[in-house]
Amino acid sequence: MVKPFADAAYALKPGKITQKSVKTRFGWHVIKLEERRSGSVPSFTKSRAKLSAEMTQRVIAEFVGSLRKGATIETFGLNGGARAPARIQLIQ
Repeated sequence: MVKPFADAAYALKPGKITQKSVKTRFGWHVIKLEERRSGSVPSFTKSRAKLSAEMTQRVIAEFVGSLRKGATIETFGLNGGARAPARIQLIQ
């Protein structure tokens, strides 16, 4: 949260609404605090597998993207002869 929004939100009591609108770089806000929840930050040990999978996917996507930039795609007919390149739309 941006500071003006966070300051106003944390100053409220549950069920209350800001008396004045709050201006941030995202616009004007009227904030209603419905409830406060206590939360805990997951430990690195618990988050490790998920973080590793996300990082692996990012590295693979970047690597495949770099391969695509330098790739030349050639297409051949069923008889092995050259034919006009097919129009392929890559989904990223």
